[in-house]
Amino acid sequence: MRYLVLVILAFSGVGTAVAGAYKCTNAEGRISYSQIPCATTGGRQQKLPSYGGSSPAGAGMANSASACAEVAYVATYIEDALRGGQDAQSLIARHGGINGINPHFLSLINYVNGFRYDSSITSARISDLAITKCKGGGFGQLQVGDLPIVDEMQEIERARQTSREQAMVAMHAQAVSVDYRDTPLATALEDLSARAGVEIVLEEPSPLRVTMQLANVPWQQVLSGILLTHNLQMRPVGKRLYISAAPH
Repeated sequence: MRYLVLVILAFSGVGTAVAGAYKCTNAEGRISYSQIPCATTGGRQQKLPSYGGSSPAGAGMANSASACAEVAYVATYIEDALRGGQDAQSLIARHGGINGINPHFLSLINYVNGFRYDSSITSARISDLAITKCKGGGFGQLQVGDLPIVDEMQEIERARQTSREQAMVAMHAQAVSVDYRDTPLATALEDLSARAGVEIVLEEPSPLRVTMQLANVPWQQVLSGILLTHNLQMRPVGKRLYISAAPH
């Protein structure tokens, strides 16, 4: 099995170019990146082209709460990507490669990657630790907007929110007509689910029967009538609506 461990040593200077980086592979196939020659006993090293980006400036200088809030935001993106199956190398390649990636972002990837295999560290904890490190200047001197990935993340979130809102509008606009006459509850809910385009799940078998005639009304009105008439409760989970007997 191949492992990836990033070891990015502290940058020196302010806004200077990094002379180069080394891709190190040890005898076990473990890969690391370093800015000094590798300890290559039993392994090998590859000298990468000079890194044209700036180093994280102002190491050790305090950063604002707003800038560190962005760091925490991006840390969650990195953590989700890593635990979702990506590796640090692919993240670096996606965002400019070792020679073009934003140096603050590279430092943050390295930091979050250190927690990748520690399941006891939650996303919230990683964010808190990243904020603490940021406030102490551990990722260099940052201003709001210095991490360009923030714009991409916000655009993705806006698109997702728009999609959710459009789905909700479509769902609430759906009108139905029903004619239930002593219909088993499970059958009535299955029919309403099909008409409304919403997954409605009866959590347990029920002897209840439904009698209801309504024309061209919102499907929620039909469901509310069933729930109120038969003392049932609804529990939404994701896109599903779970129906069960209400507690007495």
